[in-house]
Amino acid sequence: AAAAPAAAGFTPRKLLESPDLHKVAIDNLMATGHEFLGDEDLEMVSALVASSFRNMSRLIAGFEAPRLSEEQRMAALGAMRLMTEPRVQSLGLEVALAIRESRQKQPLYMRRSAMQQDMIHRIAERLRPRFEEIESLHNELLSPSLHDLRQGHRWELTFEPSNIRAAETVGGTWDFNGHSSSQAIAVSDATSASNTALRGFGHSSPQDLQFFSEAPSKMSDKAVSVLAGVIEQAQFVFGIVNAPPLSPVAAFASSLGLNSRLIVSCNLDGQGESRNNLIGTLVCPLKFGSFGVDVL
Repeated sequence: AAAAPAAAGFTPRKLLESPDLHKVAIDNLMATGHEFLGDEDLEMVSALVASSFRNMSRLIAGFEAPRLSEEQRMAALGAMRLMTEPRVQSLGLEVALAIRESRQKQPLYMRRSAMQQDMIHRIAERLRPRFEEIESLHNELLSPSLHDLRQGHRWELTFEPSNIRAAETVGGTWDFNGHSSSQAIAVSDATSASNTALRGFGHSSPQDLQFFSEAPSKMSDKAVSVLAGVIEQAQFVFGIVNAPPLSPVAAFASSLGLNSRLIVSCNLDGQGESRNNLIGTLVCPLKFGSFGVDVL
């Protein structure tokens, strides 16, 4: 008997291996990390993106659903680009501040559902003055295919536990150029550490790509920060296409043996290790973009 024809559409595995996805991820990293990533780092960033996504795709054991149409694949790529859209990031920062406020004012131990309801209430209150802006951005930036993908899955990206932990650390002054009403939102009275201090910090090593394959613990801080940004975008992609096990991403991150170096702090007030500030400077804006997509 003739073999059955292959099912049409894109699986999460094919999406992770897609050069189009790699290009968007690279562009996002270079844009977000412009304070400390230069043209000389492009080769390292490109190789880490391609290798990481391919390694994650191999960890998707037998998980082939859901399949995406071409329109949905393009919608997922468009959603990834929104992670570095300043207007979307600005909305996401408001979400992070609401989460931080909720975690500070609510009991340490409470039911997950009750915790999320309190966060949603505080998010709505913070965003209420910007409802018209949100509606306008929704109409401008969200394609019908992306809207359909996210239908019934709102806040799943934001309420992922690692995102909650990062939001609890927000501090300092985050500045998203291009936001029309408030270009800088101060969330701490402490003097903000200048992002320019990160320029030249953690020079990449010529051996970083070899270390990635053979001894990740020897990678430079700059390369590890890029790797954290790759992992953040992979989590986002899995969430956008509603491919519930995030286990390939978690398994990949765990296999590197870098857990203590991948801790994300979104506090820019100069406290804590410079290494965590370096990772936070790259990863937190991507997280804010992710939160902002959930808002829209």
